[in-house]
Order: sequence, then C-alpha cells, then structure tokens
Amino acid sequence: MLPMAEAAGRGEDRGETAGHRAAGLLCGQGRLLLDLKQLTYSIPVLKYGVKMNALLTIGTLAKQAGVNVETIRFYQRRRLLDEPKKPLGGIRRYTQTHARRIRFIKEAQKLGFGLDEVADLLALEDGRHCREVEEIAGHKLAVVRERMAQLSKIEKLLSVLVGRCHGNSGKVRCPLIASLGSATA
Repeated sequence: MLPMAEAAGRGEDRGETAGHRAAGLLCGQGRLLLDLKQLTYSIPVLKYGVKMNALLTIGTLAKQAGVNVETIRFYQRRRLLDEPKKPLGGIRRYTQTHARRIRFIKEAQKLGFGLDEVADLLALEDGRHCREVEEIAGHKLAVVRERMAQLSKIEKLLSVLVGRCHGNSGKVRCPLIASLGSATA
C-alpha cells in the first residue's frame, strides 16, 4: 500500500478527480484509501451535525460549570454528583450531564436552597414529582418571607438608631452603642 502523500500525488493517473480528493478518497494500487483527516472536514454531519457527548476532565468540567475543582469533589462526597469510574491507570471523564447537574445545584443555592434541600430536589429531578417539589419550594418561600420580615424589623431599628447617632453631639454616649450594650445586660 502506498503512503497517503504518494497516492495523492499520483491520483490523477488513475482517474481520480478533484472531487474524490476533496471527499478524502484516494486510490492506491487499485485500492480505495480514506484520508480520515480530510473526510471529517468534508462531511457536513461530522462537522456540523449532532455533537457527541464530549468527555471532560475534572478541571475542564469545573471551568465549564463555573466552579472550583474542590467544589466538584465536595459535591461528590455529599453524593450530589456521581463520580465516574476511573479506567485502569487513566483519568476520570465527565460529561455534559455532570456540568448541567452542577449548574442546577448552583442555581438552587442562589435561590436559597441548602445542599440537603438540593439533594431532595435532585431526587425529584425527573420532573414527575411536581407536588413534592412544590412542597419543598413552598417551605423555602415561607422561610424567605419570614427572614424578610425579620430583616425589615432590623432595618427600621437600625434606621432609628443611626438617626439618634446623627443628632448626637459632644461627649454624650453614642445611642447605638448604648442600645447594644443595654441589650446584652
């Protein structure tokens, strides 16, 4: 069998057309050879078609998901993210499914869900348990509203105390400090 470069160089003599070369087909000693490098760029399905699940290292996964590598390991220890099997002497490879799961966890945390609650949501992730998800989210909403009410009270109290400080002058004790001191006594 002739090397690819030699076969390509002599292709015209065997009736090979420019189209054959563009498609990655080369003739050599009466046999058809495929130039796979060229072929992958000439067939639209391979170039533009469905993207196969790319396998990622943990570092690439972390970058893609916007987290630290240690965050991924922490999620694995908490059983929020499965750990792919490690091939003998190789490196674990992750998929886009892992990246989506990490982004799900981060988005749930932005909404105020703790990791235990995230684990509960992930267990119901298939989308067929809307009632259970509604119950978890409803509970979280009640907690958030309660916290907002507490923060509103804190804001009003701080506003009054800051106003007292602003009107205070001289060597008189600061009303905010006095108020905090009397609360601990």
